[in-house]
Amino acid sequence: MLPHACALPLSDVPVETVDQSYPEHNDGILDSGSEALTCAFNRRGTMLAVGCNDGRIAIWDFMTRGIARMCNAHIHPITSLSWNRSGRKLLSSSTDWTVILWDVASGECECKFRFPAPILKAQFHPRNRKMFLVCPMRNVPIVVKYEEDDYKHYPLPTEGEPEHSIVASFDRRGDYIVTGSSKGKLVVIDSNTLKVVTSFKTSSATPIKSIEFARRGSIFLVNSSDRVIRVYDLDQIISSDDPDDIEALQRLQDLVNRTQWKKCTFSGDGDFIVAGSHRQHALYIWDKATGSLVKMLTGQKGETLLDVAWHPVRPVILSISTGVVNVWSQAHVELWSAYAPNFKELDENVEYEEREDEFDIEDEDDPKLSSNGKDTDQTLEINVLAPQPIPAFCSSAEDSESPLDWLPMAPEIEDPEEPGWGQLEPSLNDLPPVEGSRKRPAPGEDGFPVKQPRTVDIDLPHHYEQDLVVEATQKEKVIQGMVGEVVQEMVGEVIQGMVGEVVQGMVGEVIQGMVGEVVQGMVGEVVQGMVEEVIQGMVEEVVQGMVGEVRPGDGRGSGPGDEEVVQGMVGEVIQGMVGEVIQGMVGEVVQGMVEEVIQGMVEEVIQGMEVIQGMVGEVIQGW
Repeated sequence: MLPHACALPLSDVPVETVDQSYPEHNDGILDSGSEALTCAFNRRGTMLAVGCNDGRIAIWDFMTRGIARMCNAHIHPITSLSWNRSGRKLLSSSTDWTVILWDVASGECECKFRFPAPILKAQFHPRNRKMFLVCPMRNVPIVVKYEEDDYKHYPLPTEGEPEHSIVASFDRRGDYIVTGSSKGKLVVIDSNTLKVVTSFKTSSATPIKSIEFARRGSIFLVNSSDRVIRVYDLDQIISSDDPDDIEALQRLQDLVNRTQWKKCTFSGDGDFIVAGSHRQHALYIWDKATGSLVKMLTGQKGETLLDVAWHPVRPVILSISTGVVNVWSQAHVELWSAYAPNFKELDENVEYEEREDEFDIEDEDDPKLSSNGKDTDQTLEINVLAPQPIPAFCSSAEDSESPLDWLPMAPEIEDPEEPGWGQLEPSLNDLPPVEGSRKRPAPGEDGFPVKQPRTVDIDLPHHYEQDLVVEATQKEKVIQGMVGEVVQEMVGEVIQGMVGEVVQGMVGEVIQGMVGEVVQGMVGEVVQGMVEEVIQGMVEEVVQGMVGEVRPGDGRGSGPGDEEVVQGMVGEVIQGMVGEVIQGMVGEVVQGMVEEVIQGMVEEVIQGMEVIQGMVGEVIQGW
């Protein structure tokens, strides 16, 4: 609801709401069919644009909470959305290195701007629909000005600040651009001349994450990495003689949990500030006048917050988490007595008592009636056909375009039974064509041209690929110096541990198993055959020699006892010889087997070292 009329100038009429001006509870969700990442209201809050992870953009009718249009042109996640003043154009940026200008009424892509780097943010000029601001990754922000066939871009001055992470934003009227660097420096630039007006550093030299302006006044907030939200007045900054003395009007933070802020913004009337936590789905609402925390809204546990938006007119907050848009609003209490001063709310039914003059055509006691029975009050005529401008949206620099508050939607008819919905009578369809007439071809047929969006390539002072090559070269040099020490230590420790464990285990298990099986088999076959042949020959020679020596010594002939003695002696001699022969053979066999096993293990270790070197090379490339 809008407030009553006031006598303030049109440019200073505040946007106010009735009753409490911040939401209290969750009022449902908006599911766009894809994972939502960012959202933005149009100037009047009647339409909502939601950017998704798959590159699609859903335009919602926020009053009916239905999808009115789907826009498809990006192929990567949407990073930001921005409406122009009239709501007829929409600007979208994506990580696919493009910025697209959309016609909201038709849902068509009018122009595609292609950059050599991913785009973090794109913002329309608040008053000039032919100008917008772009913040590419690892590059300075640029201003793009375009006419029908002329496109020009101008980089913003940085005053020697590093270009790796610079955020920028137009002020409420578009007269100035405020940029923030990774060292906590704020630079105010004239949007017309693109010259630096003033610059100063915040009290903390931490990177600035975002800059947001209020819809009323010259107040803006700065979200830094030091977990503090600082509120500044742009008029005071410009009029200050000494930039070093500039201090924040307010400092908002969570002293208990030391929360990092994902997104911060003002309410529609600028009286409240809402900030979303970086770790969980939690919204903190502060009163800007007092700086006190007035409300904290929490979603389900385990959810991560992605974006926050406050309705331009109503006390409604949108927060994106888990791929859907959560709507936070006030708890509505029915108060029927507000519609009539004499209306009474009853707790229970009572018997109605009719007054005496309740249904009289003319009230004789009414003082407004004159003696002739006519009403003496003036009659106020209200024109309900001609739309009246809403004072809250009026300003001294109103856009020449008429605003687009709603998207026209045609009724969906699946199977019309009667003619008249896009079809002719059957008798008319069967009529032959008029001589000399030609049916209009469909798009893409008979050379009929299909409207293609224009693509404009925009070069940046420093290309994103060049920065990546320089950074990769520096990392490669650093890693090459570290590889000589790290890899040697890693390989030495790994190989020593592997050799100590693997070789011992493999030698112990392999040799034992192989020697046990091979030696047994070889001794069983080879030694047995050799022993049999050797023993037979040796027995014959030894027995003959020993018998011959025993006979002369005894002086008697041989007998059964002699054979037994000879057999015992031969048994002892053969056992000793066989033991020496087997030991020699086993020593040779085992030595050969151990050499082969160790060679195989060395080859495996060398292969393992080559694999480790390959893995180290892959790790170095990844670093």
